[in-house]
Amino acid sequence: MKKKYNSETKETPKQKFLQEFTDALIQRMEEIKASGDKCRAFLTREEVKKLEDSDYYAHIKNLFLFSCYCGLRISDISNLTWGNVIYDGDDVTLNIIVQKTHNFLVVPLCKKAIQYLPQKPEKINPNEKVFTLTTRENINIHIKKWMKKVGITKNVSMHTARHTFATLLLTQDVPIKVIQELLGHSEIETTLIYAKLVDKKKNEAVNRLDII
Repeated sequence: MKKKYNSETKETPKQKFLQEFTDALIQRMEEIKASGDKCRAFLTREEVKKLEDSDYYAHIKNLFLFSCYCGLRISDISNLTWGNVIYDGDDVTLNIIVQKTHNFLVVPLCKKAIQYLPQKPEKINPNEKVFTLTTRENINIHIKKWMKKVGITKNVSMHTARHTFATLLLTQDVPIKVIQELLGHSEIETTLIYAKLVDKKKNEAVNRLDII
């Protein structure tokens, strides 16, 4: 005979497992949220300028700085084809399907981003990839070597370029809603994390006056 459980007085093993799993998941989510600022390293305008002025492998330099000025994830850059690049005189726009969300995204490129875009082929094959990339691991290894070379001690990876794009826009007082649309965030709460990072840096700057 199977053992019966009184649902009002005692948990079944399955209920206990689900409760423990839920508690652990909530705790992990809170830990990730609490450490969010630490996970989102970004570069200042001065640090980006230092990278622009430095010498390094062109394919790594162009890739990273392109992302700094357009905000695309490495997954979307790796999928970018010339068919996604729309030219209208001097203006260039990217029309892509974001790999992470499968949403359609239009990204207008500033002149800096266009500067680091590979040269447009004379005869465009719309299915040809814009960037020729190695593995993400190899890219991040090169980025860390590059940072060390120029004296940037932050823990920088390819994704840091996307964070840098967001924070550079915020420091130029671009509305948070516009930044959300450019990054392709479904929820504005995700974008607001960058605003908190910039506010934190502003507070740190003001607090330096206390030591005068």
